[in-house]
Amino acid sequence: DRTQIEQITRLNSQIGHLSQQNLRLQESTGSLANALNSTTHRGDWGEVQLKRIVEYAGLLPHVDFDTQVSAERDGKRLRPDMVVHLPGGGTIVIDAKTPLSARMNEDSVEAADSGTGGQDHARALLRHVDALASKEYWKAFDASPDFVVCFVPTEGLLSAAAASYPKMIDHALGKNVVLASPATLLVLLKTVALNWRQADMSTSAAEVLRLGTELYERIGTLVTHVSRMGASLDRSVED
Repeated sequence: DRTQIEQITRLNSQIGHLSQQNLRLQESTGSLANALNSTTHRGDWGEVQLKRIVEYAGLLPHVDFDTQVSAERDGKRLRPDMVVHLPGGGTIVIDAKTPLSARMNEDSVEAADSGTGGQDHARALLRHVDALASKEYWKAFDASPDFVVCFVPTEGLLSAAAASYPKMIDHALGKNVVLASPATLLVLLKTVALNWRQADMSTSAAEVLRLGTELYERIGTLVTHVSRMGASLDRSVED
């Protein structure tokens, strides 16, 4: 009986500990939800996620990419979240202001099982895609491909929208907007980083060729001078 009482006591203690952890988790979750309900905080979160992925891909800030770059087109000021530089002077424009209000809304989350919440999120993302397409970032930057990358911070947000509206990605591509989840964007940026390394190797090879050619010419000049000096010494010896 004493052993059983001790086990029950330990179990009650563990249950109380779990209850406290659940309470702290609920408070943290509530704080996170309240923070993400703010448009500014959601934008900051998306930008931080984007910067981490870009740096993980091996790109350097202010060298391979810039944030909060401003440009003007038709009298309108455009300010994308990030501009990734390509070898040869090209650029890729990335936007990280993905709408999350419909997904964060409690009514939408409760209605997710019935499909209405996902539809609201899909419609919000469609409106954001249309807004990005209307800005035509690629016309405001030199040598930019005819598309803008719309970064979605999590895989779940993009898959939920695509599940509610299967033509989401096709619709975005038709508007010259590329919907990119973290995994997709990482692959794209890894490719950009590889192109930079290859460009650096090509530049280094060209520099080596230039220096080798210059060294060959200088050695030729040195041999010519030494030959002339040898001929002069021969004449001096004969004299």
